[in-house]
Amino acid sequence: MSDTEFCLPFGQKFWKGRKYSTTSFWHGHFYFSILKGLQKASESPNNLSIVEFGGGYGNLARILLGAGIANSYVIVDLPESLVFSYTFLRLNFPDLKVSMLSDASNIDNEEYDILLVPFELRSAILSRGVDIVINTGSLQEMPRSTAEEIMRFIEQDISCRYFFSVNYAFNAAGSRKELIQYEPREFNFLAPTLDTGWDVVDFQINPRDILVDSSRNWLKIFVKRDLDETRALPEVPSSDWTEEKEAQEWFASVWGRLWRHPDSELIDQYLDCIGKLMQGNYHIPFVIHNTSAPPELDDIGEVKYWTKIKKDMMTRSD
Repeated sequence: MSDTEFCLPFGQKFWKGRKYSTTSFWHGHFYFSILKGLQKASESPNNLSIVEFGGGYGNLARILLGAGIANSYVIVDLPESLVFSYTFLRLNFPDLKVSMLSDASNIDNEEYDILLVPFELRSAILSRGVDIVINTGSLQEMPRSTAEEIMRFIEQDISCRYFFSVNYAFNAAGSRKELIQYEPREFNFLAPTLDTGWDVVDFQINPRDILVDSSRNWLKIFVKRDLDETRALPEVPSSDWTEEKEAQEWFASVWGRLWRHPDSELIDQYLDCIGKLMQGNYHIPFVIHNTSAPPELDDIGEVKYWTKIKKDMMTRSD
Protein backbone atom coordinates (compact mmCIF):
# COMPACT_ATOMS: atom_id res chain seq x y z
CA MET A 1 0.00 0.00 0.00
CA SER A 2 2.92 2.32 0.59
CA ASP A 3 4.47 4.29 -2.26
CA THR A 4 7.38 2.82 -4.17
CA GLU A 5 10.52 4.67 -5.19
CA PHE A 6 8.91 5.31 -8.56
CA CYS A 7 5.90 7.19 -7.18
CA LEU A 8 5.83 10.97 -7.33
CA PRO A 9 7.34 12.47 -4.15
CA PHE A 10 4.67 15.19 -3.96
CA GLY A 11 2.78 15.02 -0.67
CA GLN A 12 4.64 12.00 0.66
CA LYS A 13 5.12 11.39 4.37
CA PHE A 14 7.24 8.80 6.13
CA TRP A 15 5.59 6.45 8.60
CA LYS A 16 7.33 3.43 10.14
CA GLY A 17 10.04 3.58 7.50
CA ARG A 18 7.67 3.66 4.52
CA LYS A 19 6.52 6.45 2.24
CA TYR A 20 2.82 7.24 1.98
CA SER A 21 0.87 9.90 0.11
CA THR A 22 -2.76 10.93 -0.20
CA THR A 23 -2.78 9.04 -3.51
CA SER A 24 -1.64 5.82 -1.86
CA PHE A 25 -4.38 6.12 0.78
CA TRP A 26 -6.90 6.91 -1.95
CA HIS A 27 -6.02 3.79 -3.93
CA GLY A 28 -5.68 1.85 -0.70
CA HIS A 29 -9.32 2.63 0.03
CA PHE A 30 -10.27 1.20 -3.37
CA TYR A 31 -8.19 -1.91 -2.65
CA PHE A 32 -9.94 -2.58 0.64
CA SER A 33 -13.34 -1.82 -0.92
CA ILE A 34 -12.73 -4.44 -3.62
CA LEU A 35 -11.64 -6.93 -0.95
CA LYS A 36 -14.82 -6.18 1.01
CA GLY A 37 -16.99 -6.63 -2.07
CA LEU A 38 -15.38 -9.97 -2.89
CA GLN A 39 -15.79 -11.11 0.70
CA LYS A 40 -19.49 -10.16 0.76
CA ALA A 41 -19.94 -12.03 -2.53
CA SER A 42 -18.16 -15.10 -1.06
CA GLU A 43 -15.51 -14.79 -3.76
CA SER A 44 -11.87 -15.75 -3.32
CA PRO A 45 -9.70 -12.60 -3.61
CA ASN A 46 -6.93 -14.32 -5.53
CA ASN A 47 -5.69 -14.60 -9.11
CA LEU A 48 -8.54 -12.69 -10.72
CA SER A 49 -8.71 -11.21 -14.20
CA ILE A 50 -9.25 -7.45 -14.00
CA VAL A 51 -10.05 -4.80 -16.60
CA GLU A 52 -9.77 -1.16 -15.56
CA PHE A 53 -11.18 1.65 -17.67
CA GLY A 54 -9.15 4.79 -17.07
CA GLY A 55 -6.26 3.40 -15.03
CA GLY A 56 -4.33 6.65 -14.76
CA TYR A 57 -0.63 6.01 -14.24
CA GLY A 58 -1.29 2.48 -12.96
CA ASN A 59 -1.10 2.79 -9.18
CA LEU A 60 -4.29 0.84 -8.41
CA ALA A 61 -3.06 -1.87 -10.78
CA ARG A 62 0.24 -1.91 -8.87
CA ILE A 63 -1.54 -2.45 -5.56
CA LEU A 64 -3.90 -5.17 -6.82
CA LEU A 65 -1.16 -7.04 -8.67
CA GLY A 66 1.24 -6.75 -5.75
CA ALA A 67 -1.39 -8.09 -3.34
CA GLY A 68 -2.09 -11.12 -5.53
CA ILE A 69 -5.72 -10.21 -6.17
CA ALA A 70 -5.02 -9.95 -9.90
CA ASN A 71 -3.05 -12.39 -12.02
CA SER A 72 -3.80 -10.55 -15.25
CA TYR A 73 -4.60 -6.88 -15.62
CA VAL A 74 -5.89 -4.92 -18.59
CA ILE A 75 -6.01 -1.12 -18.62
CA VAL A 76 -8.15 0.54 -21.29
CA ASP A 77 -7.38 4.23 -21.61
CA LEU A 78 -6.34 7.05 -23.91
CA PRO A 79 -3.01 6.31 -25.63
CA GLU A 80 -1.28 9.28 -23.99
CA SER A 81 -2.28 8.00 -20.53
CA LEU A 82 -1.09 4.49 -21.34
CA VAL A 83 2.44 5.82 -21.85
CA PHE A 84 2.54 6.70 -18.15
CA SER A 85 0.95 3.37 -17.15
CA TYR A 86 3.49 1.46 -19.22
CA THR A 87 6.48 3.26 -17.72
CA PHE A 88 5.24 3.09 -14.12
CA LEU A 89 4.24 -0.58 -14.23
CA ARG A 90 7.42 -1.68 -16.02
CA LEU A 91 9.48 0.04 -13.32
CA ASN A 92 7.48 -1.52 -10.48
CA PHE A 93 7.19 -5.01 -12.00
CA PRO A 94 10.40 -5.67 -13.96
CA ASP A 95 9.70 -9.42 -13.96
CA LEU A 96 6.18 -9.14 -15.40
CA LYS A 97 5.34 -8.96 -19.08
CA VAL A 98 3.83 -5.53 -19.76
CA SER A 99 2.46 -5.20 -23.30
CA MET A 100 1.08 -2.20 -25.16
CA LEU A 101 -1.47 -3.32 -27.74
CA SER A 102 -0.98 -1.60 -31.09
CA ASP A 103 -3.01 -3.86 -33.35
CA ALA A 104 -6.25 -5.59 -32.34
CA SER A 105 -5.54 -8.51 -34.67
CA ASN A 106 -2.43 -9.45 -32.69
CA ILE A 107 -4.05 -9.94 -29.29
CA ASP A 108 -4.17 -13.74 -29.59
CA ASN A 109 -0.40 -13.71 -29.99
CA GLU A 110 0.19 -11.40 -27.04
CA GLU A 111 1.79 -12.86 -23.95
CA TYR A 112 1.20 -10.56 -21.03
CA ASP A 113 0.62 -10.15 -17.34
CA ILE A 114 -0.41 -6.53 -17.88
CA LEU A 115 -2.01 -5.45 -21.16
CA LEU A 116 -2.46 -1.79 -22.03
CA VAL A 117 -5.21 -1.21 -24.60
CA PRO A 118 -5.95 2.09 -26.37
CA PHE A 119 -9.63 2.94 -26.08
CA GLU A 120 -10.23 2.61 -29.82
CA LEU A 121 -8.91 -0.99 -29.72
CA ARG A 122 -11.09 -2.08 -26.78
CA SER A 123 -12.96 -4.63 -28.92
CA ALA A 124 -9.76 -6.69 -28.85
CA ILE A 125 -10.57 -7.89 -25.33
CA LEU A 126 -14.01 -9.28 -26.23
CA SER A 127 -12.84 -12.89 -26.12
CA ARG A 128 -11.31 -12.52 -22.65
CA GLY A 129 -13.16 -13.70 -19.58
CA VAL A 130 -13.17 -10.93 -16.97
CA ASP A 131 -13.76 -11.25 -13.24
CA ILE A 132 -13.88 -7.55 -12.28
CA VAL A 133 -14.24 -4.35 -14.29
CA ILE A 134 -13.10 -1.20 -12.47
CA ASN A 135 -13.69 2.49 -13.03
CA THR A 136 -12.80 5.17 -10.51
CA GLY A 137 -13.28 8.89 -10.89
CA SER A 138 -13.48 9.18 -14.66
CA LEU A 139 -16.88 8.09 -16.04
CA GLN A 140 -18.42 11.30 -14.78
CA GLU A 141 -15.82 13.41 -16.59
CA MET A 142 -16.58 11.90 -20.00
CA PRO A 143 -19.21 13.08 -22.47
CA ARG A 144 -22.47 11.31 -21.72
CA SER A 145 -22.36 9.29 -24.96
CA THR A 146 -18.86 8.01 -24.16
CA ALA A 147 -19.77 6.99 -20.60
CA GLU A 148 -22.89 5.20 -21.85
CA GLU A 149 -20.87 3.49 -24.59
CA ILE A 150 -18.42 2.15 -22.01
CA MET A 151 -21.23 0.81 -19.82
CA ARG A 152 -22.90 -0.90 -22.79
CA PHE A 153 -19.52 -2.39 -23.71
CA ILE A 154 -19.14 -3.74 -20.18
CA GLU A 155 -22.71 -5.05 -20.03
CA GLN A 156 -23.24 -6.37 -23.54
CA ASP A 157 -19.88 -7.07 -25.15
CA ILE A 158 -17.62 -8.57 -22.50
CA SER A 159 -18.44 -11.27 -20.01
CA CYS A 160 -17.65 -9.87 -16.57
CA ARG A 161 -18.81 -11.01 -13.14
CA TYR A 162 -18.37 -7.86 -11.03
CA PHE A 163 -18.18 -4.12 -11.53
CA PHE A 164 -16.53 -1.72 -9.08
CA SER A 165 -17.17 2.00 -9.51
CA VAL A 166 -16.32 5.10 -7.50
CA ASN A 167 -17.66 8.17 -9.29
CA TYR A 168 -19.09 11.60 -8.57
CA ALA A 169 -22.67 11.72 -7.32
CA PHE A 170 -25.38 14.34 -6.81
CA ASN A 171 -23.87 16.79 -9.28
CA ALA A 172 -25.76 19.94 -10.19
CA ALA A 173 -25.68 21.83 -13.46
CA GLY A 174 -22.72 24.20 -13.48
CA SER A 175 -21.26 22.85 -10.25
CA ARG A 176 -18.10 21.37 -11.78
CA LYS A 177 -16.13 22.68 -14.74
CA GLU A 178 -15.03 19.15 -15.72
CA LEU A 179 -18.70 18.23 -16.20
CA ILE A 180 -19.60 21.13 -18.48
CA GLN A 181 -16.82 21.16 -21.06
CA TYR A 182 -19.09 19.57 -23.67
CA GLU A 183 -22.15 20.75 -25.54
CA PRO A 184 -25.36 20.57 -23.45
CA ARG A 185 -26.62 17.29 -24.89
CA GLU A 186 -23.37 15.67 -23.71
CA PHE A 187 -23.64 16.91 -20.10
CA ASN A 188 -23.02 13.87 -17.94
CA PHE A 189 -24.47 14.37 -14.47
CA LEU A 190 -25.13 10.70 -13.63
CA ALA A 191 -22.64 7.86 -14.00
CA PRO A 192 -22.67 4.94 -14.13
CA THR A 193 -26.04 4.10 -15.64
CA LEU A 194 -26.87 0.39 -15.35
CA ASP A 195 -29.08 -2.15 -17.07
CA THR A 196 -31.26 -4.65 -15.16
CA GLY A 197 -28.56 -7.29 -14.86
CA TRP A 198 -26.79 -6.13 -11.68
CA ASP A 199 -27.26 -6.90 -7.99
CA VAL A 200 -25.81 -4.63 -5.31
CA VAL A 201 -23.13 -6.32 -3.21
CA ASP A 202 -21.72 -3.21 -1.54
CA PHE A 203 -22.80 0.43 -1.69
CA GLN A 204 -21.79 3.64 0.03
CA ILE A 205 -22.56 7.31 -0.45
CA ASN A 206 -19.65 9.58 0.47
CA PRO A 207 -17.18 7.28 2.26
CA ARG A 208 -15.65 9.50 4.92
CA ASP A 209 -12.03 8.63 4.19
CA ILE A 210 -12.53 9.69 0.56
CA LEU A 211 -14.11 12.98 1.59
CA VAL A 212 -11.02 13.87 3.65
CA ASP A 213 -9.20 14.77 0.43
CA SER A 214 -12.12 15.72 -1.81
CA SER A 215 -14.73 18.44 -2.13
CA ARG A 216 -17.11 16.32 -4.19
CA ASN A 217 -19.89 13.87 -3.44
CA TRP A 218 -19.15 10.26 -4.36
CA LEU A 219 -20.99 6.99 -4.88
CA LYS A 220 -19.07 3.75 -4.38
CA ILE A 221 -20.61 0.51 -5.66
CA PHE A 222 -19.58 -3.12 -6.01
CA VAL A 223 -22.18 -4.96 -8.08
CA LYS A 224 -22.53 -8.53 -9.31
CA ARG A 225 -23.69 -9.53 -12.77
CA ASP A 226 -26.86 -11.66 -12.80
CA LEU A 227 -28.99 -11.92 -15.94
CA ASP A 228 -31.73 -14.04 -14.36
CA GLU A 229 -34.78 -11.79 -14.83
CA THR A 230 -36.83 -13.96 -12.43
CA ARG A 231 -34.57 -13.30 -9.43
CA ALA A 232 -36.11 -11.50 -6.48
CA LEU A 233 -36.00 -7.73 -6.26
CA PRO A 234 -34.12 -6.12 -3.35
CA GLU A 235 -36.32 -5.58 -0.33
CA VAL A 236 -36.62 -1.96 0.75
CA PRO A 237 -36.08 -1.60 4.52
CA SER A 238 -37.77 0.91 6.75
CA SER A 239 -36.79 4.55 6.23
CA ASP A 240 -36.97 5.26 9.96
CA TRP A 241 -33.22 5.70 10.45
CA THR A 242 -31.29 6.48 13.59
CA GLU A 243 -27.75 5.99 12.25
CA GLU A 244 -25.76 6.22 9.03
CA LYS A 245 -25.55 2.45 8.46
CA GLU A 246 -29.34 2.17 8.25
CA ALA A 247 -29.55 5.14 5.88
CA GLN A 248 -26.87 3.66 3.61
CA GLU A 249 -28.71 0.33 3.54
CA TRP A 250 -31.95 2.03 2.56
CA PHE A 251 -30.34 3.99 -0.27
CA ALA A 252 -28.53 0.83 -1.46
CA SER A 253 -31.77 -1.16 -1.62
CA VAL A 254 -33.75 1.57 -3.38
CA TRP A 255 -30.91 2.38 -5.78
CA GLY A 256 -30.51 -1.30 -6.72
CA ARG A 257 -34.25 -1.79 -7.11
CA LEU A 258 -34.70 1.27 -9.34
CA TRP A 259 -32.20 -0.04 -11.89
CA ARG A 260 -33.96 -3.40 -11.85
CA HIS A 261 -37.61 -2.36 -11.80
CA PRO A 262 -38.36 1.38 -11.49
CA ASP A 263 -41.80 2.46 -10.36
CA SER A 264 -43.25 5.94 -9.92
CA GLU A 265 -43.88 5.71 -6.18
CA LEU A 266 -40.36 4.51 -5.40
CA ILE A 267 -38.85 7.19 -7.64
CA ASP A 268 -40.79 9.86 -5.74
CA GLN A 269 -39.60 8.45 -2.42
CA TYR A 270 -36.00 8.26 -3.62
CA LEU A 271 -35.96 11.85 -4.88
CA ASP A 272 -37.56 13.12 -1.69
CA CYS A 273 -34.87 11.39 0.36
CA ILE A 274 -32.13 12.86 -1.85
CA GLY A 275 -33.50 16.28 -0.94
CA LYS A 276 -33.35 15.43 2.75
CA LEU A 277 -29.88 13.95 2.30
CA MET A 278 -28.74 17.32 0.90
CA GLN A 279 -30.10 18.98 4.03
CA GLY A 280 -28.01 16.73 6.27
CA ASN A 281 -30.96 14.79 7.71
CA TYR A 282 -29.67 11.25 7.26
CA HIS A 283 -26.35 10.98 9.13
CA ILE A 284 -24.51 10.75 5.77
CA PRO A 285 -22.02 13.54 5.01
CA PHE A 286 -22.95 15.68 2.02
CA VAL A 287 -20.81 18.26 0.21
CA ILE A 288 -22.36 21.52 -0.97
CA HIS A 289 -20.00 22.90 -3.60
CA ASN A 290 -21.19 26.50 -3.33
CA THR A 291 -22.46 27.32 0.14
CA SER A 292 -23.58 30.80 -0.92
CA ALA A 293 -25.91 29.33 -3.54
CA PRO A 294 -26.74 25.67 -2.77
CA PRO A 295 -28.14 23.77 -5.76
CA GLU A 296 -31.85 23.30 -6.24
CA LEU A 297 -33.05 19.72 -5.97
CA ASP A 298 -34.29 19.75 -9.57
CA ASP A 299 -30.74 20.57 -10.76
CA ILE A 300 -29.22 17.40 -9.28
CA GLY A 301 -28.24 14.78 -11.88
CA GLU A 302 -29.99 11.88 -10.14
CA VAL A 303 -33.19 13.91 -9.89
CA LYS A 304 -33.04 14.91 -13.56
CA TYR A 305 -32.44 11.30 -14.62
CA TRP A 306 -35.13 9.60 -12.58
CA THR A 307 -37.68 12.34 -13.20
CA LYS A 308 -37.25 11.69 -16.93
CA ILE A 309 -37.58 7.93 -16.37
CA LYS A 310 -40.83 8.52 -14.48
CA LYS A 311 -42.13 10.82 -17.21
CA ASP A 312 -41.31 8.24 -19.89
CA MET A 313 -43.07 5.52 -17.87
CA MET A 314 -46.20 7.63 -17.55
CA THR A 315 -46.16 8.45 -21.27
CA ARG A 316 -45.98 4.76 -22.17
CA SER A 317 -48.86 3.93 -19.83
CA ASP A 318 -51.19 6.54 -21.40
